Amino acid sequence: MSVYNSPQSPKNYLEVSRRRIGLLQSRLKNTSARLTRWRVVCFVLTLLLSAAALEWVSGFASTAVALVGLVLFAVLVRKHQGVRKLQRQSDRAQALKTSHQARLAIHWNAIPEIPLSTSTPDHPYESDLDITGVHSLFRLLHTCLTREGGERLKNWLLHQRADIASLQTRQQQVAALRPMIAWRDRLHLNLQEAASSDRQAHAPQKSWESAYTLQQLDTIQDYDLTKPLIFLAANAVLTALLYGLHQWTSLPSLYWQISLGIYAATYWFHRRAIGSLFADSQNLQFDLHRLAAIFSHMETFPVKKHAVLQPLFAAVQGENAPAQLLRQLGRIVSAASLQGNPLLWGGMNLIMPWDLFFAWRFNVLKPRLRHQLPLCLEALWELEALCALAHYAWGHPAAVFPEFVADGFQGKGLGHPLLAEGSELSNVSESKKVKVRNDFTLRHTGEGFLITGSNMAGKSTFLKSIGLNIILAQTGAVVDAEHMAFAPVRLMTCIRVSDSVNDGFSYFYAEVRRLKAILEALNAPSDLPVFYLVDEIFKGTNNRERLLGSQAYLKALVNTTALGGVSTHDLELVGLADAHTQWKNYHFREFIEDGKMVFDYRLREGPCPTTNALRIMALEGLPIPEDSLKD
Repeated sequence: MSVYNSPQSPKNYLEVSRRRIGLLQSRLKNTSARLTRWRVVCFVLTLLLSAAALEWVSGFASTAVALVGLVLFAVLVRKHQGVRKLQRQSDRAQALKTSHQARLAIHWNAIPEIPLSTSTPDHPYESDLDITGVHSLFRLLHTCLTREGGERLKNWLLHQRADIASLQTRQQQVAALRPMIAWRDRLHLNLQEAASSDRQAHAPQKSWESAYTLQQLDTIQDYDLTKPLIFLAANAVLTALLYGLHQWTSLPSLYWQISLGIYAATYWFHRRAIGSLFADSQNLQFDLHRLAAIFSHMETFPVKKHAVLQPLFAAVQGENAPAQLLRQLGRIVSAASLQGNPLLWGGMNLIMPWDLFFAWRFNVLKPRLRHQLPLCLEALWELEALCALAHYAWGHPAAVFPEFVADGFQGKGLGHPLLAEGSELSNVSESKKVKVRNDFTLRHTGEGFLITGSNMAGKSTFLKSIGLNIILAQTGAVVDAEHMAFAPVRLMTCIRVSDSVNDGFSYFYAEVRRLKAILEALNAPSDLPVFYLVDEIFKGTNNRERLLGSQAYLKALVNTTALGGVSTHDLELVGLADAHTQWKNYHFREFIEDGKMVFDYRLREGPCPTTNALRIMALEGLPIPEDSLKD
């Protein structure tokens, strides 16, 4: 696919946006201070003038002055509340733009924190590739405010279904949302407003469980009120008729009194159905009101321009728009609020089944809400996850959507998604420390590559670059590459292995279990090949056994329905490529400049011609064998 071209770079756009919001914040601050002074002046003048009028004119004049002053004071308070609301909104908007800048620069301390969960035990790549955690791909992508939206994004990253048709559809959806930064930000701010019950502008960003509204709806008991409502309506008409005949004729009052008694008894019998009408409808309307601005914003999305997103927005647009249901619920709540005024409430229910009628309306509306609301929330959660991918794509205009081919892997200009352009590599202390891109190709299933090279030269980073870009590709996101084409795979890694004291696992045994899992995956029934990435194979044992075990393991991968690569310090393994043409050697190198170790992080073909362990020891002042560094 073609590279997305933004009319303005994300960095410049965010800088301009922050300046504009800053100017607005300054004006709002001045306006708020001015209104505060005017409120004080208005209050003091009202007291003084009303007292003066009472003293020198009359009590009526004093009352009139007080009323005018109170009205003016109320207007100032209302206007001040509006300004404060705008201040909260502008503060949130500024914080959002700041978080966008942090994601672009990958400044982890400034990226909003997310609820962290423990990693999945024995997951094939989660911990190895930093999919979750403090400095993770999930946190970098995570812009969701609902818990369900975040879980959906996480599920896409960890439990990938490599269905090409579905991935291509998701790519098209992300591409449609990619340039709509203003629309996405407004959706995010509306969600943040709904999630912040205390309305604090600087409250920490935390996931909001929007499914709570569904739970509230399910707890409301249903009643069949159609027959009682018809009976009571007819009874009310009969009672009114009998009362009128009593007033205008000689009909005894006993008849209308009996009818009214039957009306009251029937009402009392159905008191359970209407007793909680006010509380239930009001609580539900409060929860739905929080979602109203969100759904209203989703209704504005121009789906006619993006046909691929029409199924997603079908639940909140057109005939299915939730705005109509929310308006109906609002009318029911307004009618039910009469329960707060006993005198008016009693009078209305005396002449007609007021509460029962609106309880019946509420019961008729609930099935529609139960049907439509889950669809709307499902669309919201899916949209949040898609917007997270779209925002990542927007922030990386040069990033491309990968192409899907029948076999192999090809990457041009592959980079590490968790490193910003020109950023430093955190695990390197002395070097140029810049993000470097490399080209790499595996033409067919069954091919493999062996990477040798010096310590800190970039072997692990390169393996992670391949793995992370595969994860992004199989999520439907853009990849950190100039071009990428591959066949969907089952990714398996053995990069960051750790021992487990609680389970009694040594480091070496944990590594053996991970490597065994890769071989077992080769024999598992699947339409997708395994793509394996192994860093420093068998580094948990001695040199002799490591070499023998590595040779045997790599030979076991030859002529299988898998592809991938292994890094090692054992230069003896490079001979595998001589015996098996499916394997190819690559390496990273180091250089000595001005007495310092320097790396260029460029992937080169062939085995590594140099080693640097003794050089590093010597540079740090450790003793080494004499003449060991001679060429």
